[in-house]
This record gives sequence, C-alpha cells and structure tokens, in this order.
Amino acid sequence: MVKDLARDLSAHWFGLAIAMQKLGYLRGEYLEMLEQAYLRVPREREIAWWYAHELYLDRDAESFAFVARPLLMQTSGQKFREQLQSMLVDLPADGVRQAERAGDTLGGTFTKYRNYSAYKALALAFDYKGAYALGYVFDSPDQDAANDRALEVCEARRAEFSVETPCRVYAEGDRVVGGADASGRRL
Repeated sequence: MVKDLARDLSAHWFGLAIAMQKLGYLRGEYLEMLEQAYLRVPREREIAWWYAHELYLDRDAESFAFVARPLLMQTSGQKFREQLQSMLVDLPADGVRQAERAGDTLGGTFTKYRNYSAYKALALAFDYKGAYALGYVFDSPDQDAANDRALEVCEARRAEFSVETPCRVYAEGDRVVGGADASGRRL
C-alpha cells in the first residue's frame, strides 16, 4: 500500500516535470519536480536516468554521482552501463572539472552577464530534451535594441542547436523579466 502510494506520487511529480519542460518552464523549476519524483522512488530507472542526465547537463558532479552510482548498479545493459561510466569519468565528484568549465555553464554565463554595463539583455530558450540556446548583448544604444539583438542571437543559436522552444527575453539590464518567474528580481 505504501509502495503504491509512493509510486503514484512519483508518477505525479514525473508527469509534472515533463509537462513543465515541454511548456518551456525554466530548467531549475522542472528539475525540482523531477527531484521530487526521484526521491519518492529512487529505484525507478526511467526517472533516475532522466534525473541523472539532467544533473550531468548541469555539471552538478556530486548530485550526479549520488544518482548515477546506484543506477549503474541496478542496470544490466552493457551500452547503458558504458554510457553511465563514461559520464561518471567525465564528471568526477571531486568538482575539479566543474571548476575548470565554469565559464561554459549557465551559471558562468550569468556571472559574466552580471558584470556587463547598462543596456544589456539576455534571451533564453530551453526545450524538453534539455537542449538550450542563449544570446546576450551589452553596451547597446538603448534597452529595446539590446532586447532585440539578444533575441536575434538566441534565435540563431536555437536553429543551430535544434532547440524546439522559442527564445524569450530572460533579463533586461540587471532584472529578471522572463521565464516562469518574471518577478523582476535582480540577477
């Protein structure tokens, strides 16, 4: 009975995460739902695999190892095992590779963006596959020009990387204005 309830709750969180991703919610928001699904039934391979893959894409070495190692133990497919082992080697839990690649991460991009001058904008597109495209500009003549140019750059990268969802302005100057949060909080 308790197992069935946990499985049902997990299916709810998992379905919510999929829907949020397809609707273009910010990555962190649907990852919270996915984490809830995983925590309720960590042995459910489909949920564990998707969660591990998302953590790998985020370059979160410690969390990825926490999810991937048990998943590696319960899988029997050789190709799947080799892929997980390769991912574990590529993203060691000691964090060294993560620190080396900080400029390549979204967090690294946000940090760089934050340091640019006024009349800047950042546009993002995330899709359900975990693919993303972004574009940002700074030192534009005005805010409208910055927004338009950031969208242009993002759309060009969206086509290049085959990201399905459209680009949206995420930040104008130092304020978050887009995405599911649109709270106007400072970046």
